[in-house]
Amino acid sequence: MAPTNKNIMSLPTELHIQISSYLSYPDALALKHTNRHFYSLVYTSIHLKINWLLWRFEHKLECPRNEDCSLRTDASFCRSKTVRKIMERRRRHLECRSGEGGCFVVLGGSCRRKEVVPGWVRRGFRGWGDEVLIYGLLFVFWMAVWNVVRMRSMANTILLRNGTVLSHDGDKVVVLKDHDNLIVGNTIDQIGQGLTLPDNGEIIDCTDKIISPGFIIRTAICGRLSRKDSVNLLSEYGLLDKSILFSHANGISESDAALLVSKGAHISTTPATEMQMGLGESVAFRNDTKHHASIGVDCHANNSSDLLTQLRLGMQQARAAEDSQAMARGEYPSVAIKVEVFNLGTIQGAKAINMEDQIGSIEVGKRVDLVVFDASSPGMVCAAEEDPVAAVLINETGRGEEQVIGE
Repeated sequence: MAPTNKNIMSLPTELHIQISSYLSYPDALALKHTNRHFYSLVYTSIHLKINWLLWRFEHKLECPRNEDCSLRTDASFCRSKTVRKIMERRRRHLECRSGEGGCFVVLGGSCRRKEVVPGWVRRGFRGWGDEVLIYGLLFVFWMAVWNVVRMRSMANTILLRNGTVLSHDGDKVVVLKDHDNLIVGNTIDQIGQGLTLPDNGEIIDCTDKIISPGFIIRTAICGRLSRKDSVNLLSEYGLLDKSILFSHANGISESDAALLVSKGAHISTTPATEMQMGLGESVAFRNDTKHHASIGVDCHANNSSDLLTQLRLGMQQARAAEDSQAMARGEYPSVAIKVEVFNLGTIQGAKAINMEDQIGSIEVGKRVDLVVFDASSPGMVCAAEEDPVAAVLINETGRGEEQVIGE
């Protein structure tokens, strides 16, 4: 049947009653008095019911029911003060936002926007008024939030007491013995001696412990850029900058290395893979690239994913290469590169991923990313007393890692 200019209120009474009988309260009420979308519909009662249900399903609305109300005649609507109040509120769009087709039906949970206060709570405190109830519930809610935040801040306040801290001064590693680290939340708040724990928190005794920055692991594969002109190609397209991290870079030419360094890009070397697969010497210790190098693990299925193992392999390979050259010159090998190796796994790893302002070293204001080693373990006890950095790099076997804090 084609639509006409008639509206639903002009239909015969019998048809009007029949249509209403298909709709549960308060949908019929909204249909008869507020929903402009149905004023132009003159379909039969069955068509109207189907379209109405489809519209409600589309908007994910329920069909509310109220057994106390009869919808057979207009008189039934007007006998209840509640019904008249709802009618007026809907005309003024006070209970739900206005949208295409008029105001959405509210009572009985049919509106997409739910009541702030559950019905059972409102009924239980009807005498207090909605405003008092809402303010009271908000007060209780914010008190609960405040208590949770306070408890978390207390729990996240940690004092690492009397440990050996491996701190940084530029590229140098500074060993701070018998020092404390105060951690508040996810940040290093203080470094010093004799620090006190404010309010409540946790104290961790780090006597005979080494507190080291976390070691930063990089495992990534992104296409095949290991061609002769990959550095120049990226530079020509304006893509070579500090956001680029090259994998391996074995055999990189001096000119490409100089261009890479000048643009602030970095290299992630993987000693175990490069030696095992015959890719050539690691560039992590080349004079022209070492300040822009870091250590990664490449493929977990191919070799160990322990970063200390990778650092140790890279260090020993570099020492062996330097020793061979020194002996060929008739000189005595005297290479000590442990600090360079330690930096490859910590601060230079952070620089490689552009996070040196947040992690990579133990500094006030940086995020907490710490590893606590047991310096009294059988494998480290003597070495740690003499040289804590060497003990971590050479003597640590994985059994002395006592705790990881933070990232």
